[in-house]
Amino acid sequence: MSKTIRATALVILAFSACIMCDSACAEAEHRPVVWKMQKARFDYQGFTTRYSCDGLRDKIRQVLRDLGARKDFTVTASNCGNGGPVPFPSVDIALATLKRADGPASIDAIWKEVDLSGVGKLQGGDCELAEQIVQKILPLFEVRKAHMNAVCDPHQLPTGAFSLTLEVLSTISPS
Repeated sequence: MSKTIRATALVILAFSACIMCDSACAEAEHRPVVWKMQKARFDYQGFTTRYSCDGLRDKIRQVLRDLGARKDFTVTASNCGNGGPVPFPSVDIALATLKRADGPASIDAIWKEVDLSGVGKLQGGDCELAEQIVQKILPLFEVRKAHMNAVCDPHQLPTGAFSLTLEVLSTISPS
């Protein structure tokens, strides 16, 4: 299977029905939502780039901010060594994210375009991390129209431009 086909299949699988809106949702501009508390553990397993626990924690914090997690989220590093890069760093995450309301909701949300790549964000060397964020972090949010432009191969930096863009439900007014 070619690298491009494999990458495309991965993105399609990662953004299956569990994190994509149905067509009725996609057409609605405003959505009633509620804040939902969630906990997650993120274990990074990559071959190309290694992170210190602080480095992984900072990358995940930036992604959560960009995706619109409520400001009181926490990201705590674990499985750390001596402060330098470690083979399998982990972070424990506690956060509140917007989820579509099944019943009454007091918060109104709209779809917001988000670019998780660029200066100060995810870059080509973070390709394997970006794949794992797609699999493990994005399902915590209401996401649609996600697109990752990169082919991640172990022990190789991606060639060409790298990007990870999507739309996420976001509050109309800051919270």
